[in-house]
Amino acid sequence: MTGEVIVMEPSEFQTWLSGGAPEGSLASAGAKLFQDLACNTCHRPDAQGRGPVLEGLFGKTVPAPERRDA
Repeated sequence: MTGEVIVMEPSEFQTWLSGGAPEGSLASAGAKLFQDLACNTCHRPDAQGRGPVLEGLFGKTVPAPERRDA
């Protein structure tokens, strides 16, 4: 899994943030994106996927795993 961090000026971030989700809540937009990008194939609730289980992590501090170079 790869990711990207975009750093913005606070005013630019507020402009971006005010755009909101195109349809429904931010949570429903995130759930749709999670499905559309097939994140659910690796982050499964039954711990049988390649990625860690994500359920129950909201609002908790979790240490990042050590980086493993392939």
